[in-house]
Amino acid sequence: MIIGLNLQPLTPASLVGSSKMVNTTAITAGGLLTYTLTISNSGQVATSYMLTDTLEPSLTFVSATPSMTQTGQQLTATGMISGNTSMTYTIVVRVNANFSGTINNTATVSGDGQTRSLPAPAVTVAPGLRKIYLPLVLKNG
Repeated sequence: MIIGLNLQPLTPASLVGSSKMVNTTAITAGGLLTYTLTISNSGQVATSYMLTDTLEPSLTFVSATPSMTQTGQQLTATGMISGNTSMTYTIVVRVNANFSGTINNTATVSGDGQTRSLPAPAVTVAPGLRKIYLPLVLKNG
């Protein structure tokens, strides 16, 4: 006797839950920001992905974990992500010392048939502290 199997089709890969966060939304020029990019595959099928993050000119790349390829201000990473899993990239950047204003940084991820924007919260940058050096005058008295 053969028992019928009720095979359900696997849900396709979906990166819709992917996101980008930042460790602070207010910083002083010259400080470090840490961006956390999470790629989430809520489908059951594994997929290859491409992650791209183009840094604003006001940012200088410091490090990425796991490593990413840097070409100018653009960081990229590719790989495979299993179904029902997520993985995280951590990017550390320095805000240029002469910059003040707002930083809006958005990454993109593709791999489920769509290219998805991953905007990070805006960061407000206050001018850095300036040091004033005065001449030192010594008098014999």
